[in-house]
Amino acid sequence: MQLLITEPSNTGGYPDKVPLYVFIKAIIPAMELRNPITLQNIQARLLICLYEIGHMIQPSLFLSISTVARCAIAVGCNRSVKSTESPTKDWVSREEEKRVWWTIYILDSYVPILTGFCNFVTDDPALDDCLPIEDNLWVTDAFPVPEPLPLMTPANVRVGPLARTVQAAHLLRRTTVHVRRSTGNEIFNVNEAAQIYGVMTCLSDLITQQATDLYCMNFCGAISMCNSARILLHHYHQIDERNRHYESCNHYFGTIAESCSTVIHMAKRFNSIATIFDANALNPLLPFSIYQAGSALAISDEWNLEEDKQHSLKELKEMLCVFSQRWKIADYHLEKLASTNTNEKS
Repeated sequence: MQLLITEPSNTGGYPDKVPLYVFIKAIIPAMELRNPITLQNIQARLLICLYEIGHMIQPSLFLSISTVARCAIAVGCNRSVKSTESPTKDWVSREEEKRVWWTIYILDSYVPILTGFCNFVTDDPALDDCLPIEDNLWVTDAFPVPEPLPLMTPANVRVGPLARTVQAAHLLRRTTVHVRRSTGNEIFNVNEAAQIYGVMTCLSDLITQQATDLYCMNFCGAISMCNSARILLHHYHQIDERNRHYESCNHYFGTIAESCSTVIHMAKRFNSIATIFDANALNPLLPFSIYQAGSALAISDEWNLEEDKQHSLKELKEMLCVFSQRWKIADYHLEKLASTNTNEKS
């Protein structure tokens, strides 16, 4: 945990060279050679994964999520979410394992859009796999224990931030597979994309309604994944113009400007209240969707006024600047965004 809360200003600009990081990366495998893998080992590896994602340490982040997922599978952590699994532990232990496994699934679904690889270690979940319980109930050890809800829980049933993030990660994974492993049938591809886009939009609207200004940081991971998936679909089907049937289904997708506007609105809202947030509460999964919106905005001609376009880009960059105080990944995306703008002008 001490490693995870280390800010970029204390890393000398090289998060992968921090002595504590180097030490932990070396000591955990050594411990696992001498002792059985435990849930605590897996949780420690997860914290390392978050550190590597937050500071964009490649290729370590891609390798680390693969390792932690396989460690969890080796000790049976993946079975904790199965509705058919007979309970052999108390509910606290089962729920802890379930939350660990779903966190692994979330990161395993997210890392490919950062790295460009469409390789997942975790299997696709079944629709009746059990979601984690409401976060507030978990923190307070609520009794009686509520019945677990399935992954396919309808939108009108309230679930916690972690469960919403699981649902968003599931749709993000479907989007990634759709884009990176598309079929040769163009009509099928567009219809599938429209279906994913519709479900993702509904989920995004639901999360936005459930979040409040002071509570929204708990939903940032889910919001980020929804936005990333929608922009990814637009980029694949519209900007890259890989599908000549896109125009006929345009009413399903809306426009790239509409998807980017969701992120821009979030950036404006965040920038207006950024001073009240603890830096340690900033979610490292969020900067990528900000970069996606900025990159799409820079090359899109759907904005009526250049002034509005530049103002929106400024809001996105300002949000990335705030995140860069905590996570180097924001600096990484700021540099890429600057490069995109330079190429567009030239």
